[in-house]
Amino acid sequence: MLILLNPFKSHLCVLSLIAFLLLLIPVLTANEPAIKPTNQEFITKTAKLQMPFIANNGQVNGQVKFYAKTFGGTVFVTKEGEIVYALPGRDEGQGAGVRDWESGVEEAGHGPRIAGSGIQSPSEMLDFFLISCSHSISKIISPNYDYSIQHPEFSNPNSEILGVALKEQFVGAKTITIQGEEKSVTKVNYFKGNDPSKWKTNISTYDSVNLGEIYDGIELKLRAYGNNVEKLFCVKPGAGPDSIKINVEGIKGLSVNEEGQLEAETELGTVKFTKPVAYQEIEGKRVEVDVEYSISNPKSAVQNDTTCHPECNEGSLVLKRDSSPSAQNDREKSAILRLSAHDEVRNQKFEYGFTVASYDRTKPLIIDPLLASTSLGGSNHDHGHSLTLDTSGNVYVTGYTDSTDFPTTSGAYDTSHNDSHDVFVSKLDSGLNSLLASTYLGGSNFDGGISLALDINGNVYVTGHTDSIDFPTTSGAYDTSHNDSHDVFVSKLNSGLTSLLASTYLGGSDHDEGYAIAFDTSGHVYVTGETDSRDFPTTSGAYDTSQNGSMDAFISKLNSGLTSLLASTYLGGDANAYGSAITLDISGNVYVTGYTDSTDFPTTSGAWDTSFNVGYYGDVFISKLNSGLTSLLASTYLGGSGYDWSYSLAIDTSGDVYVTGYTYSTAFPTTSEAYDTSQNGSMDVFISKLDGGLSSLLASTYLGGFGHDYGQFITLDTSGHVYVTGYTDSTDFPTTSGAWNTSFNGGDFDVFISKLNGGLTSLPASTYLGGSDHDEGCAIALDTSGYVFVTGYTDSTDFPTTSGVYDTSFNGSDFDVFISKLDSNLSSSDTTAPTGSISINSGAEYTNTTSVTLNLSATDEWGVTGYYGSTNPFKPSASDSGWTEITTTTIYNEDVPYQLDGGDGSKSVYAWFKDIYDNVSSGERDSIVVDTTESIVAITSPTSDDTYTTTSSTISLSGIAMDATSGLSSITWSNDKVGSGGTANGMTNWSISNISLSVGNNTITVTATDNAGNSSADTIIVTYTPYTPTPTPTATATPTPTPIICDEATDIEAEPDLLILKVNKSNTVIVTVTGENGCQVEGDTVRASVSDSSLISVAPQMQVTDENGEARFKITANNKTGNVVVTFRDGSLSTKVTVKVVK
Repeated sequence: MLILLNPFKSHLCVLSLIAFLLLLIPVLTANEPAIKPTNQEFITKTAKLQMPFIANNGQVNGQVKFYAKTFGGTVFVTKEGEIVYALPGRDEGQGAGVRDWESGVEEAGHGPRIAGSGIQSPSEMLDFFLISCSHSISKIISPNYDYSIQHPEFSNPNSEILGVALKEQFVGAKTITIQGEEKSVTKVNYFKGNDPSKWKTNISTYDSVNLGEIYDGIELKLRAYGNNVEKLFCVKPGAGPDSIKINVEGIKGLSVNEEGQLEAETELGTVKFTKPVAYQEIEGKRVEVDVEYSISNPKSAVQNDTTCHPECNEGSLVLKRDSSPSAQNDREKSAILRLSAHDEVRNQKFEYGFTVASYDRTKPLIIDPLLASTSLGGSNHDHGHSLTLDTSGNVYVTGYTDSTDFPTTSGAYDTSHNDSHDVFVSKLDSGLNSLLASTYLGGSNFDGGISLALDINGNVYVTGHTDSIDFPTTSGAYDTSHNDSHDVFVSKLNSGLTSLLASTYLGGSDHDEGYAIAFDTSGHVYVTGETDSRDFPTTSGAYDTSQNGSMDAFISKLNSGLTSLLASTYLGGDANAYGSAITLDISGNVYVTGYTDSTDFPTTSGAWDTSFNVGYYGDVFISKLNSGLTSLLASTYLGGSGYDWSYSLAIDTSGDVYVTGYTYSTAFPTTSEAYDTSQNGSMDVFISKLDGGLSSLLASTYLGGFGHDYGQFITLDTSGHVYVTGYTDSTDFPTTSGAWNTSFNGGDFDVFISKLNGGLTSLPASTYLGGSDHDEGCAIALDTSGYVFVTGYTDSTDFPTTSGVYDTSFNGSDFDVFISKLDSNLSSSDTTAPTGSISINSGAEYTNTTSVTLNLSATDEWGVTGYYGSTNPFKPSASDSGWTEITTTTIYNEDVPYQLDGGDGSKSVYAWFKDIYDNVSSGERDSIVVDTTESIVAITSPTSDDTYTTTSSTISLSGIAMDATSGLSSITWSNDKVGSGGTANGMTNWSISNISLSVGNNTITVTATDNAGNSSADTIIVTYTPYTPTPTPTATATPTPTPIICDEATDIEAEPDLLILKVNKSNTVIVTVTGENGCQVEGDTVRASVSDSSLISVAPQMQVTDENGEARFKITANNKTGNVVVTFRDGSLSTKVTVKVVK
């Protein structure tokens, strides 16, 4: 089913001035009665869904760069920067009146329509016409129809038209560079046909498309939502919005109506663009700027556009049903494609722009720095009241809901709404992108979660109040029965919210409510709230076991399993007292704050204020009890002559106590040098600081504007800064320069978040947070990195949310929970890049292949979205090609294949990581030495020949080995005959002693392996023939043989014939000249010649043979490596020696 809602709006942003033009395109109308939508709630929700722009990776027509499918149709952005809107009309079987939604637009701000299921995605041919031509289209009804084989002439002018296509072109625009920005977590897959090679997977999508500077000083961005496309023109100082000229094709006329709306006449009726709106941000205030449409040629202007595709010149492409008798059957009727020649539409062009009144052209661009913000809720009333964070930064929030469709997760403790209002407990990741767990908790009546906290094991404790007699309790709990009216409940869930570990009632026979919960270091649970039950459970020896007035505060202590009430006491005077917040100091003492109108509320000697301040309603109280709740260690009033109420308290590392709330008192106690010592309006926030003994007011300040300001929650960072949240209707609530939102957003109330120094003398940061209706902040928490999390509830459909979060849309007819995350300065967007690392082959130093594995890891608070690997050390931008996209994760670890450049030597690879805000990390580098060349090894003793014969049962070998790149790692040997082997002594000059031999041939292999794993071997065959003694003959004197000398040489040999020399080293070669029968030739001249004299030298260059026929030559290596041949000649005889010069 295709859902059709009112498409396309745009903004004009005057940059540094920021002005926005809101253009709500198009509402199709006709002169027929309007039909109201039947599901307004569904329409309202889907209209605000952000729709990503899909990058074209070849799945649609090649002229398309990006496109987005909204509930109102499809918008295409071409490579030339044209914007084409394909707008379906009505479905078969519905009257033409369904096109008229003008009434719906006036009421709801959009024109909804739900069509039938017959409309299919455009084919390639239809895509071509959508981009190449401006035309009307009808319903595509045959999914099996091949549009490429059907191209008949126009016929049947009465056929039904079911859609239009409009094209916008920017007249006189510069060369447009189109880029996707704000990459969405959404990935798109196209599986078309049965050829997997043509399938497209993991196609990137973007929340915005930037067309760049289309005119000098004017930029254009696009965003798509459920029912519209938003155009944002940003006009920089010095540029003028009158440069913007937009041609619209595919219409018959263009005009501006009395309401200032732009009306485009199409074959289906009128398409309306809402009246434009422009504004500036000046000194934190929104300043409206008058703007209106201007039309250059309101009448038809037929032009001959020779650039259009020839088939377009025949007219508009129209897909119709053929009802002619020649159509054989319904299937054939549904497969007819007609190209109609509508002369009055063909090549019509109409131009519009904007006329903007005078405005301040010098103001800077206001950049939105909200880091993350999400809605959470169902279709009805949802309130968020408390939040906290676990050690991993995950966010827990509780409150209450009467939405039957409040989001829960599979496996949660309770996924079904019980009745009336239920408690909810939800868990989100630190980026607010994913709902990790969510559960209902409740019975058949009203149940409200007011406060939650986590113990050291990550278990979740919640307190609040319940009217349900069947509220879930657990076996063995302290109290499993509802007592009467409202009862306090205390419940314990595991961190995954899948199990109710413990749950108990707590109360008496009247009204009891739990407001706050805390733990001591032993895991005991403390709860405070209010009770008017005279039989509220107390314990023996407690500070106060009797009710004092009509309403008392209570403080109760339970064991971690909620099976035992360890201590419990009343706290109050003769009137009312309400315990609003509770915390413990490092010694286990319990601090409680709240409100009392009792003149005899218990105070202690030496306390800051022991007297009731005669307020119209009451005073704040702060009280300190020991851990056993048996003694009131300190207690004080705090207030002025008006109404004063405290809602939250916190303790710093010095044991000082901070409280916040609100006051009507003009004389609320403040301190010298405080940030604000005067009341501002009818009701102000107060923040006060007392010493741990409650005897001194160390600091105290007002905070507010001229309206009503309510402080709801306070917390401290590790540097002692104070963060407060609440809500305000003051349009002049104090904000700070650079804060996220310095202007009141309208409606009843906005959330505020303010940061003060520990002495309450300065306001480093303060911001509004909200939409156009009712927004309240209820709780605040900080993570270990200083990010600020706030929760509360909102009735604003435009409450600010951010791309990629769990829920960007308002869900109900009433309030939604919100959770927002800001940086510690409440101002700037996330500019912290991921931190990462790279190693190659797990940190190996060498490799013998260029195919390696990169071990990548990175972390980012918001989520790592991609990595970039390169041998180039220059940092890429987030939009460069070459990034590998990954599933967004805050902790990334992956081993990925990588191909190094060819050739031996040291290779470096750089890695960068980017996050969801396109922050790019610094480059991380690792290196590895590539060595693909084998080592060299040679046996030189007892011979360099391949064979050797011995009569000994053992043999010792020696030789040389070398590796020029990675170096040698081992020299090993083996004897195949004996089956033995081992490691040689030494490396470059190695030796092996006493290798055992077997009789016969022994093949001994010596292998040299380098650090990269390359190896080479040299082999010698040693023949072992055992010695057999012969009889000793009678000793006779044997004369010393005399060498046989001859004159004519017949042979010349050199020893050795392979010589391996290190640079700058020498060795001797012996050349022997012999004649027939091996006689030695004395007196012959042997000459030496060298193939490359740059490598070696030979001395002498000629030598005369001695009486043994030998001539000796010294070969010296130069400071250069390589191979060279030395040739020795005696007349026509010659022999060669190969010399390898190595390092």
